[in-house]
Amino acid sequence: TVTSNSGAITSVAINRTGTAIATGKATASPYSMDGGLTWNSFGSTYDQAAISNSGNIIYLSSGTTLYYSTNSGTTFNSVSANCANDVQTSADGQVVACVSSSTGAVSISTNGGSSFSATGLNAKESAVSSSGSAIVLALTGSDTLRKSSNTGSSFGALTSAGTRNWSSVSISGDGTSIVAATNDGSSGNIYYSSDSGTTWTPLNGAGSRPWNRVRCSEDCSTIVATADFSDYIYITYDAGSTWSTLTSLGSKLWKYISISADGGKLVAAESGGFNIYTYMAKTTLGVSYAAIGAAGSSIEVIAADNLATANIEEMAVVSSSGAITYY
Repeated sequence: TVTSNSGAITSVAINRTGTAIATGKATASPYSMDGGLTWNSFGSTYDQAAISNSGNIIYLSSGTTLYYSTNSGTTFNSVSANCANDVQTSADGQVVACVSSSTGAVSISTNGGSSFSATGLNAKESAVSSSGSAIVLALTGSDTLRKSSNTGSSFGALTSAGTRNWSSVSISGDGTSIVAATNDGSSGNIYYSSDSGTTWTPLNGAGSRPWNRVRCSEDCSTIVATADFSDYIYITYDAGSTWSTLTSLGSKLWKYISISADGGKLVAAESGGFNIYTYMAKTTLGVSYAAIGAAGSSIEVIAADNLATANIEEMAVVSSSGAITYY
């Protein structure tokens, strides 16, 4: 589904079940509590957004101030914290990782955003596990990934991943699987670890691209990635063994993407774009299905096991052979 707005989108976030979506936007950041069927506005300009699994706790950053709500955005409190580059949260919304806009300074909150502690590290992006105990950082410049197993109290280098120009990182709910991307200006790769960062495998099937975002589902079996310049969204349902290109969404300057815990719902936006794209994906009954919200068509694609309960306007089922059936 494609939703148009009056200002450029600057971030997207989706909760565990795919029902709650929060965004940063140049004007009056939009949000949805029904999976993107209807939209409201937070009424102000925000940089980054994060949302808890329940959708009750929402974080919105604006410069050096972080706003947080515990009632699904009805009211907000604020705290002094620079999260303008990135904000991520644990499943319950209590652990929050912030990356500043100036130096990339990383700070961590373990009390729902009431207060933050500096880590002394500078990063481009962070990833927080469901419990909040595991936090991974993609540091600025060419460096190693850093990981904390104690809610940000200390960080160790994941040296086996190598010293690279890391651009993005995502982590599984239990903190054992990590996916990270590199961007060297004109090329890059995606790397995967299933043992808490001890060993790494390059996911060469995605190709060499200047990757700018990578996100994975709760178990990191579903991974989505976007690259700089005009390109497609890439997705894998088997932890990187095989990849699909979401050509129906078009080749765009994709930059912002988020995925639900089961990998079934995704939300994306272009760099400088005014549209929010939502779509669904499932693998069921041994047959692969891709779910694509085609631009301007309000089509969502969903797998067979969801037909009885899905709340959709139109549906197109795409089989692994590429055959499309519209309903």
